[in-house]
Amino acid sequence: MSEKTLKGIIDEIVDDAFKRVEYAYRHNREGKEKEDVRLSEKEIATRLIFPKYANKGTRISEQELRFAFVEAFNAKTNNDFFYSIETPTAKKYSDFSTNPQQVDNGRSAEFDMVIFKKVDKKLKRVCLIEFKAKSVDKIDYWKDILKLIEDRKDSIYDKEEVLSYFINLFGSSNRDTIPTMKEKIQAFVNERGYGNEKNIVIKYYVLGKAVDGFIALKDS
Repeated sequence: MSEKTLKGIIDEIVDDAFKRVEYAYRHNREGKEKEDVRLSEKEIATRLIFPKYANKGTRISEQELRFAFVEAFNAKTNNDFFYSIETPTAKKYSDFSTNPQQVDNGRSAEFDMVIFKKVDKKLKRVCLIEFKAKSVDKIDYWKDILKLIEDRKDSIYDKEEVLSYFINLFGSSNRDTIPTMKEKIQAFVNERGYGNEKNIVIKYYVLGKAVDGFIALKDS
């Protein structure tokens, strides 16, 4: 399978997951009376529910996004594709709390999800994924982008076929929310000299708004 075809599959899964999250947020919230609704062409029903805090509104986290992604993955792929969660990285990293680095004497980190494809009867990593919910501090963006770039360089992968996706869910936004997220990621890319690296695909969704997204780094 070519990278373009693989990317097309992953993009479809992301789009499907966003639709499921949106549907769940509008119709499947804890404490909300369940109503019979007619689906629009853009909606996909799900049994995922957004839970609520005690008297503090709806909880929005990356977990809802992750499970919606799994639902979409199962619906859109065949038995040649598999996934793992909280997957150890191949490379080792320094403490992520201050200045994340890839170092040989560090510790393995984890990816939120990794997609595998069966190739010659063996399972091969073909897509590395990190999920985020809401706006976070720049260090939280940086550590994920670092893993998505550096781990793809490991010799156990075929670099030309491994994709990296960063997927961010927002419960709401203002005029600065998305630009600020982009600026934090791009600042890290520029600071670390990753401008010539292969694409990391950045996808984001704001609940109640249209699906959007962008590609950081250099187009392949």
